[in-house]
Amino acid sequence: MEIAEALQFLELDAHAQRAEIIHAIDNKRVFFETLYQNAPSPVLKQIHGKNLEKVEAARKILLGNQEAPKLSSLELSKPEQSQNPIPAPACPAFLIIHTEGLTSYTFNLKEGNNLIGRIHDPSVAICLERDQYVSRIHASIRITQGSVFLSDGNPLSGGKPSMNGTYLNGGPDRLQPGREHALQDNDQFQVGMTKLIFKWNNKALAAIQEEVAMTGHVSTIFINI
Repeated sequence: MEIAEALQFLELDAHAQRAEIIHAIDNKRVFFETLYQNAPSPVLKQIHGKNLEKVEAARKILLGNQEAPKLSSLELSKPEQSQNPIPAPACPAFLIIHTEGLTSYTFNLKEGNNLIGRIHDPSVAICLERDQYVSRIHASIRITQGSVFLSDGNPLSGGKPSMNGTYLNGGPDRLQPGREHALQDNDQFQVGMTKLIFKWNNKALAAIQEEVAMTGHVSTIFINI
């Protein structure tokens, strides 16, 4: 894990102060420990266990050998503010990885186009580099005026379709390339072998992530190679 990845996992920016880092680490630890202890299945228990390992890795990267102090529930509800807080950019919605056996990960979505693909590029908001079945630019999500639309293919190259398709809510038919499909809160879709769930940013992120953790998985579409 690199510093940038650790900060992203903790939902912090590059200017985060030490107190903010400590608070975020303890918040994540408490959150994933609660999910781990109450996991309704071995698969979910394994996912939350991996997230706890990730919290520890982030602690080592950002704090070295110093242990983040345990905070009380009262302290957790009142994070310390840096002297010069940087306002977070508006984030209307999230995409959260919700695939059996994979660590959950939350991507921030912005107003406008959000590209999904396998390449590291500033234009790709949702990078799924570990999924070899995801195209370089596989699909896109467009958010506009309170509505959200999913489409298969690369809008930057005239809607060129993805290699392995995009599937909505476990349906067996791949989406027609270039055609937009309206998404609702809690809709799930599959690109490559990765399933993601769409969530509006209408409550605390921890509550959203807990909802997702307790949400069942749609059927997996197995790709013929």
